Amino acid sequence: MNSINFTTDEWTSFHRPYIGITIHWLSEDFELHQALLTIEEFQYPHTGLNIYERLNNIFESWKIRDKIFAGITDNAANVVSGMRLFENVVHIRCGAHTI
Repeated sequence: MNSINFTTDEWTSFHRPYIGITIHWLSEDFELHQALLTIEEFQYPHTGLNIYERLNNIFESWKIRDKIFAGITDNAANVVSGMRLFENVVHIRCGAHTI
């Protein structure tokens, strides 16, 4: 697996904040694969810097940071701000959130 793309979202359920990350990649035979990397509590504040640091730390812990090519997110200002901090990662805004 040479490159990995991810999706992420943050939400609150029963007054507890969470982050979820899925990863997506193609095999050498061009088969699409995906995996749930994590769903975990993500304490406030959800600033752009905190989102960037949490994503980066998770990618580093899975030893995939250097393979991340693109990230797909909603259009929340804090998430967009956090994605801008990544070097060499394409940020794709979710079409469903844009419509």
